Amino acid sequence: MAEELNERMNKEKVPSVFENKWPIYDEKMVIDANIDTRIEENKIIRDGWINKIDIWINKHLCQNDVNIISKQHNKMDNVSSDNPTLYFDGACRGNPSDKLGLGAIIKDKNGMKIVSCHKIYEEGGTNNDAEYLALIEGLQLARDADIKQLHVKGDSSLVINQVTGKFQVRAENLLPLYNQVKILENCFDNVSYQHIRREFNKEADALANKALDEK
Repeated sequence: MAEELNERMNKEKVPSVFENKWPIYDEKMVIDANIDTRIEENKIIRDGWINKIDIWINKHLCQNDVNIISKQHNKMDNVSSDNPTLYFDGACRGNPSDKLGLGAIIKDKNGMKIVSCHKIYEEGGTNNDAEYLALIEGLQLARDADIKQLHVKGDSSLVINQVTGKFQVRAENLLPLYNQVKILENCFDNVSYQHIRREFNKEADALANKALDEK
């Protein structure tokens, strides 16, 4: 019976639920990791990488996955949609880096910008430091705008999970920043957090990199 089943499976192509979902591409993209993009003259190379990555993703992402991402985006936009939303992001070129870029933007329920900021942090640190510092800048921005109900979105899984209590803060360099976030939360009647994918956080990312470009 087993031999008969094997022979039948070899003769007949059995469809798979994964068929055509992840096609194999011959095209490859190569990035030279030895180039120091912190140097101003290499900025155009970094921008070229970002452009190539965006093109590759848009070209090769399956339509099913595009639809999934679109649905996820729409679902996220409906979360706390009546409250202003803070998007934050931190950037560093090298990890750790001698300078960190911080970006934050606050939008109203219609997606219109209320206020934004970008700032360079001269003392340097890690990527996680940059993310926390960007969140702190954003919370201060919301506090100064007299916002009382705030929904926060960021693409750092570590930071979002730590400030919501899902992860413990173990790194000594992050604990003071975590505590500062918790102090700032007292300035609001309600603060909620949500982790988002990087492609949904492009404006805050652009602000963080703008801060580094202007250093």
